[in-house]
Amino acid sequence: MIVGEDLIAVAEKYAAGECEADWRSAVSRAYDGAFHAARDFLVMLGFDPPKAEHAHAYLWRRLSSSEIGSLASTGVRLNQLRGERNRADYDLFRTVRRMDAVAATDSARRISNELRGLTKDEQLRVTEAIRRYETDVLLEPTWRRLPR
Repeated sequence: MIVGEDLIAVAEKYAAGECEADWRSAVSRAYDGAFHAARDFLVMLGFDPPKAEHAHAYLWRRLSSSEIGSLASTGVRLNQLRGERNRADYDLFRTVRRMDAVAATDSARRISNELRGLTKDEQLRVTEAIRRYETDVLLEPTWRRLPR
């Protein structure tokens, strides 16, 4: 089974490449790795993220509402990284440089590390904050169970 960390490792290899196609691939894989790290994190907390195109907004908005400052900025970084991925994949008139690829992979690695580095107490605080956000603001609770 592959996990987000695996995609980030591939992104780092592409970022060390010699051509723009490698660097574009690095940005794309970096986002995918960060996306899956965030998705797996929320699933681990007991949430049920949607599939397909709605998953991205689901993830970054919930992370941003987590009430832990560093994790809130993680949500913002995930959203920014998606924008960079979209430009790398779809805007071939915009040059992607090695430094763009390195920045994207660094951002993805920070996102993954932030999520993996939370203590059990912090995970519980995050879970409760997101549950309140879903219930009080979104009116769409997706929490299903206690964290593992």
